[in-house]
Amino acid sequence: MGREEEGDARFVITILTAEYGIIFADARGLHKNTSRLKYALDTLTEGEYSLIRGKYGWRIVNARSDVYWYTNEIRKRENADVVARVLRLVRGVVPRDQAEKEVFEIVMGFLNSVRIVSKEDLALLEIHTVYHILGALGYVASQDNLTTYEPWSSRTALEIGGAR
Repeated sequence: MGREEEGDARFVITILTAEYGIIFADARGLHKNTSRLKYALDTLTEGEYSLIRGKYGWRIVNARSDVYWYTNEIRKRENADVVARVLRLVRGVVPRDQAEKEVFEIVMGFLNSVRIVSKEDLALLEIHTVYHILGALGYVASQDNLTTYEPWSSRTALEIGGAR
């Protein structure tokens, strides 16, 4: 989900997993051109990560990227702002080291959807995603109207925004 530089050679990488929820892991030496982890740990990269749990937290020892989500569609200013707000929410409300498979699936569906949604429906997609994330974590008081999260479609836009 993201990375932050701490010191000269240390990065803290934020990883969202289905099995462990949010993980904050150390990665070192990413500035070096010879680093094996450098590109596999870019922001919004989906992949396979090997981690070791140490005395002071997780440490990344190996990584392989499969999908790079930060594409031209997400780089657009309005899309990037929506993605940043949703991921900031996820970082703030998802418990560390606790399985949150439903939230993981919602975020993956959101990243797929943000690439294809029209500019007009972008705000609705954000509301739809935030509502489902909060519902999955038990923050929504009444879950009567909470349906299973589905990737974005014109039908979803009509359900949320009403007839246009």
